[in-house]
Amino acid sequence: MLDLISQFSAGYADQYTAGMTTRLRAYWYGEQVNDKESQAWQYGQQSAQITQYFTDFALIIVDDASTDDSLDHLMEWSRRDERIYVLQLEENRGPSASRNEAIRRAAGEFVVYLDCDDEFYPDYLSLVARLSPRGDVLFFGYDFLGEGGDAPQMRTWNPSPRKSLLFQKIFSTPLGVAHRRSLWEIVGGFNELLWCQEDRDFWRRIARTGAATDIFNLPLRPGHY
Repeated sequence: MLDLISQFSAGYADQYTAGMTTRLRAYWYGEQVNDKESQAWQYGQQSAQITQYFTDFALIIVDDASTDDSLDHLMEWSRRDERIYVLQLEENRGPSASRNEAIRRAAGEFVVYLDCDDEFYPDYLSLVARLSPRGDVLFFGYDFLGEGGDAPQMRTWNPSPRKSLLFQKIFSTPLGVAHRRSLWEIVGGFNELLWCQEDRDFWRRIARTGAATDIFNLPLRPGHY
């Protein structure tokens, strides 16, 4: 089984509501979810429809002390789909603590990450399941909306030529990484003192364990952010 970790937080992002469309998309402003004229509300009606070709997974969503009615929506989605688990933090503790709380409760062998503004493509979990024998840590390229021109353009990040940069800069966002849950225990989880670049710190500590790593060339991609 695979575990998907999704988290959204208070502070600058306290208006985010984690939701899933048919491609596991997870972002909307809370006030838009309740506006029946908005596109977000219309998509929200499909929130319980999670289309992944691979279905043996648990989606663990952490509400990091949101201040709107996000939790109500999350609880409704969990009632519709038994694969969805919702954790609520009483105070805003940041991305590291949110991920740690979720992974602590995860039961699957592999962990993947779905932040509140990311989207998985329907075949991603199938890819992870099929390629998991190749390594303890799997890095994938991913699509992202880049700035430029009159409108944002979809671009692709390819980590393959940049493997040597793992210890020098941010190598990948969580969207592009799948790893064995046991590695989280070995390195002691995410550093909860870090509220930014916590993922870079986590990848580097995993790399120092000597974990078997495989970086997959395009066109294999998990999704976009």
